[in-house]
Amino acid sequence: MLTHLESVSVVVRELDSAVDHYNRLLGRAPSERGPTEFAAAGRALYQLENTSLQLLEAASEGLDGLCFGSADLLGCGELLRERGISALESPQSGGLRRTERRLVLPVSATRGTPVSIVAERPVPGDASASLAACDRASVRALDHVVLSSGDLEATKRLYEQQLQLRLALDRSFEQRGLRILFFRIAGVTLEIVGRPEETSDAQRPDRFGGLAWRVDDVLAAHRRLSAVGFVVSAHRGGHKPGTHVFTVKSDTHGVPTLIIGPAPIGEAG
Repeated sequence: MLTHLESVSVVVRELDSAVDHYNRLLGRAPSERGPTEFAAAGRALYQLENTSLQLLEAASEGLDGLCFGSADLLGCGELLRERGISALESPQSGGLRRTERRLVLPVSATRGTPVSIVAERPVPGDASASLAACDRASVRALDHVVLSSGDLEATKRLYEQQLQLRLALDRSFEQRGLRILFFRIAGVTLEIVGRPEETSDAQRPDRFGGLAWRVDDVLAAHRRLSAVGFVVSAHRGGHKPGTHVFTVKSDTHGVPTLIIGPAPIGEAG
């Protein structure tokens, strides 16, 4: 039903400033930029290998939505209705790229997370050329999106049964009082974190926790971001074996941000 994560949306108070920061963070310029019916003040779109990031000018800042792609938008809408989600088709819009049809899922059915679905579309040729030229210190792809859930069983039903994402991991960490679900779709992981069932809070909506960006060379990325003015943590071994990570602590416009990549040679243990 769903083929990939088409985009993640971040709202920002001042688009020009945010574009400057994300140009330096990602190591690339937007592939498209301009006003849309959804954001009269405009938006900027960054194409990555496995998804895109769109910045939308608004009155607040932070992660604001997930948009998935589908090869059969009409059939997708019918399947969602069969599974109890009455997705609404938004009016056609002359936004960036081209006129498109979009299904918008009610937040009452998605536990508060804005979710939409668009027809599957190819990466523009100029964006593909830009990705091929990406250097090892720049962001190449989105590794994972983090969500915090007050009711993991309800969130699990949404993404596994209703949206039919592949559940790759369901693991509890008793000492930390946490349970983590990993859903995977076309090279992106949706990481959902919550408390064990006995301490769940079904009334609390799900909340975005942050983004993790993938690079080929973590140490080079750490040097590059430090050199262009970002405040970054020390780099360290990641929770996933064979990875190295660091946190970006400034100029991310309300989005907790992690950089992740292969562990340097000699530190992969």
